[in-house]
Amino acid sequence: MPITPADRRMLLLVLNPDRPALAQEYVPPPVGCADAIVGDLSGIPQANLKVLLVGARGGGKSSEMREIERRLITGHGLFVSTVDLRASGVSPGRLSAFDLLYMAGLSILCGLPRDDAARALFNELARAYAGDKSPELGSLDENGDRLVSFATAAAAAAALFGAGIKSQGVDIEVAGAAAGAAVTGLGAVGGMILGSRKQGVVPETSTEGRTLLDVCTRIARARRGPSGAHLCIMIDGLEEMNGESDERFRQIFEQTALLSMAPWSAVIAAPPCTLTETKSVEGRGYSTYPVWGFRPEEPERLIQLLDQRCRAAGVDPADESAVEPGALGRIANGAGTLPRHAVYIAQRAVLAMGTSTRLTIEHAEKGLQFFGERLCLPLTTEDIDLLARVDRTGELPGEESAARLFADGRIIVCPPAHGTRVPRWTVHPLILPEVRAARGGRDGPV
Repeated sequence: MPITPADRRMLLLVLNPDRPALAQEYVPPPVGCADAIVGDLSGIPQANLKVLLVGARGGGKSSEMREIERRLITGHGLFVSTVDLRASGVSPGRLSAFDLLYMAGLSILCGLPRDDAARALFNELARAYAGDKSPELGSLDENGDRLVSFATAAAAAAALFGAGIKSQGVDIEVAGAAAGAAVTGLGAVGGMILGSRKQGVVPETSTEGRTLLDVCTRIARARRGPSGAHLCIMIDGLEEMNGESDERFRQIFEQTALLSMAPWSAVIAAPPCTLTETKSVEGRGYSTYPVWGFRPEEPERLIQLLDQRCRAAGVDPADESAVEPGALGRIANGAGTLPRHAVYIAQRAVLAMGTSTRLTIEHAEKGLQFFGERLCLPLTTEDIDLLARVDRTGELPGEESAARLFADGRIIVCPPAHGTRVPRWTVHPLILPEVRAARGGRDGPV
């Protein structure tokens, strides 16, 4: 059936590059980490393990986190509390470990019935975090309504698509107006004063650090209840840190143990600098797991990802009257390894359709051209030289600009080849022809 104007509008909603995959849209990467992480967290939950997901921006960390959350809840019965910084409208640029510990405690507290005991715990939490400015944080009810979890965002997205989903083990359906508010960020944590209380590093041995950890311990105990159920906190959105992400990473995860000592397990999506700078977090209470994205030489999974997004919008990619054969494959081949890039290019291809009723390879090429131009636009001659070196060697140079080009998605990383331990670095396929034309490079197809 040809694509109608209503189908096209729904496609543009589903092909939102900033929206992680819903359960029915999830496609595991070829080298996944969800199985191992779920095994670690459910195998010894009393150890309160802390896991950092590391990888490129747009490489699928958010979708992987939501898959881990679903498995922990449905398969292992853990209490999972979530903090989605992006959906909650919280900028990570100024957040410290002290801020994140407060948000984690608040998220767990919001899972309790909002009775007098919970409100008393919130007042203690607010005082431990903000001192005499704690009234500025508002009430438990206000903050609970503003803190957007994965479940809230997923339910909102499902409502926009007119479909019920499973979240926290419950079928939920959200009205369109409420869904629009959550998805557009109107559920922002406006009443919080995050990022302004404790700049720099708050040691776990300081009075402030010990006090906040003590309150969080009592919140965790209340949430566990008599059964002693295990808790896991999920924190997403830290990758939105800007150029200072390396120093901020060290401040949050290396220079204080506030988060590693928290009385719960945790899975935290870390900024991209974790793959371009050596860190010592493994000896400070954390385990790191890379999220590699998709192999460029195996585009089938990215095609499947785009296929499932289309089906979520009510469009059947197998129907040649709706989608020309090869159109999604062309997008997947040009997107490299990053799911976010593939979804963004597909969205631009749909925009290029205009009033057409069929998504064609020509539309896919227009999407690729649009995104490729934006990838190439800011590149300097020095950037081109560095990219040519990556193309020749398959290695990442140590210059700061190399880390920047990786964080921006212009250099991509692939998992180690079988039998090796070193990741493989390459230039984004939409930039590679320009780099080789300007500086030369390895022979072979682009």
